[in-house]
Amino acid sequence: MKLYFITFALLTFSCVLSKAQEIPEIRVEPNAQPLDIRIPIAKAIAHNFNSDLLHKTPKDLPYFISIALAFDEEGKIDTVFFSKNISKRTLETIKPNTDLIRKIKEIGIVYKNYKSKIVLFPILFNRMDDKGINYDSGFLNDYVNLWPDFGQEEKRPLVLLKPYINAYHESHK
Repeated sequence: MKLYFITFALLTFSCVLSKAQEIPEIRVEPNAQPLDIRIPIAKAIAHNFNSDLLHKTPKDLPYFISIALAFDEEGKIDTVFFSKNISKRTLETIKPNTDLIRKIKEIGIVYKNYKSKIVLFPILFNRMDDKGINYDSGFLNDYVNLWPDFGQEEKRPLVLLKPYINAYHESHK
């Protein structure tokens, strides 16, 4: 027991004295907010879809995308990031463009817990009755290129939220 205490004290002391590399704070949060930020963001994305392409999507071809939201010092969304290497199929259907970014910023919800931070989470859009994933769909490309490029000047701490799964119904026209 004495050895454990001494080892713990030495490790703590060495951490305090060492020069730590400047790494932004990264936290994984359990989404315990009264209003889960993922829901209004997923709804804004869903309202921006090319619905014709979405409903023509073959079985077992989900859409996978991540979104990062940068918050200002008041807790309002000031910047929206998407990956730069999204598959063509996903780009045409989800349309992560300036119109979508404007819609997300206009949501107008203030999140004080995320003041001066970046919140990042992936979203999977799939048909409710899908039971698998066709990997020839570009899904693996979307997965590999999931994280946005924040640029070197971005120094805000990063908060990772759990992935969000948004299942949709197939349209019956």
